[in-house]
Amino acid sequence: MEKIVTGTFDEDAFPYLQLQVLNKAKDLTATAKAIIDTGAAHCLVREELARQLQLETLRVADYRHPVFGKMPLTEYLMDLRFDQNGQHVATIEGIRAGTLADPHYPASVIIGVEVLKYCTFTYDGRQRTFTLGFKS
Repeated sequence: MEKIVTGTFDEDAFPYLQLQVLNKAKDLTATAKAIIDTGAAHCLVREELARQLQLETLRVADYRHPVFGKMPLTEYLMDLRFDQNGQHVATIEGIRAGTLADPHYPASVIIGVEVLKYCTFTYDGRQRTFTLGFKS
């Protein structure tokens, strides 16, 4: 049986949902807006959120960003909790997330294929909704 989380689109037409970013080791949690990016291989998290949750740093590497040029990229370890109508649907643990460098990006988390590989993603452009389905 599949459990479903439904998302919608923001004012910039990005598919998004609210989720919980977790640091289970330190028992810290924060609610964050997460944009689904089917073209992103990896996930990204805003530096401020990573510091707030004291996420484990996996590594720091030089990265060549197409807009911002050469910059250090910190990679963190985080867990994501998906809820629907106040009910727990799924938790994905051990997600590697790089630094979300764009200060104007309209979300704190970008969900890429690294997370989407654990679920089904259904897009309904006419209704302006999408669903993520997780096996229970």
